Amino acid sequence: QQQQRFIRPGDKVRLTCEEEPSLNRDYTITRDGQIVLSFVGLVPVGGLDEAAAATKISSVLVDQHILPKATIHLSIVGVEKKSVRFYGAVRLSGETTWHEGLRLKDVIDQAEPTSAADLTHVTIKAASGKQIVVDYREGDDTHNPVVKDGDEVFIPAFVVPDEIFVLGGVKKPGSIKFAQDMTLSMA
Repeated sequence: QQQQRFIRPGDKVRLTCEEEPSLNRDYTITRDGQIVLSFVGLVPVGGLDEAAAATKISSVLVDQHILPKATIHLSIVGVEKKSVRFYGAVRLSGETTWHEGLRLKDVIDQAEPTSAADLTHVTIKAASGKQIVVDYREGDDTHNPVVKDGDEVFIPAFVVPDEIFVLGGVKKPGSIKFAQDMTLSMA
């Protein structure tokens, strides 16, 4: 049995429309999970399977009065490299190559959580949009789930009064003491 595959950014999809052959071609899904179509522009399809994406595109073409009927067929013909993205209260935001058996611990180790990281509320978001929150505990596989291709792992920061967290693409991520009249650039 073939595993259901959800459309992801960077995937190449082949679209055919029985009623409008000018739409028939291969498209690359944008970084934010959309397909760019003539006549209608951007249509969000990221996280949908092939059938759901075809139905959505058909609905958009009909709802916008582009076509009175739109019979759409869509298939994934090129797959983005398999990866898991991670970000949050970590020293290194980015992605790691996915492989069978990859666990949350592997991702957390690569991300290098900061001292402000709250590992009791790690969120794993699947490509389908479903989310789970994990109380991560090293050495306990019931709190160290296997992650799947396309998952995103978010490691939140503890909320501490009078502290703010500077995270993302900065030289020194982490917490700093809040000062009255502090600006974003000061932080």
